[in-house]
Amino acid sequence: MWKITESKSGLEEAGVLIWKVDLEAKSLQLSAKALQSRCGELMKYGIADLHAVSADQRRRLAMSVKRLDQSRNRVRESRRSESATPNTFSCAHKDTGDITFWALSFNGPQLYYLLGLGCRVSQSEKHLYS
Repeated sequence: MWKITESKSGLEEAGVLIWKVDLEAKSLQLSAKALQSRCGELMKYGIADLHAVSADQRRRLAMSVKRLDQSRNRVRESRRSESATPNTFSCAHKDTGDITFWALSFNGPQLYYLLGLGCRVSQSEKHLYS
């Protein structure tokens, strides 16, 4: 009795597998027909040569990669200039301190001129910080 039940379940599994294979075969036939109709459409529009289509795709891909490289280079350059800004500011700040020390040796109108120059430098520093 057990062997009969096992045989029936085996036959049912085989039937299901045959049904699945049949469905796959039908879908492949539909895919082949769809491909043929697509090739017919391409021929109708004058793009029947599949090599020409792939060459066009390669060309568009190359253009996209080129644009991506340009964008990446612009981002890298902006990051470099962004990281260089604090260094530039620290050099400017050090130079300002040196100028202030040097300006202390002046008196009279020369000192007022240099103090005005120092005010403009500190305004520039504020812009660098913001």
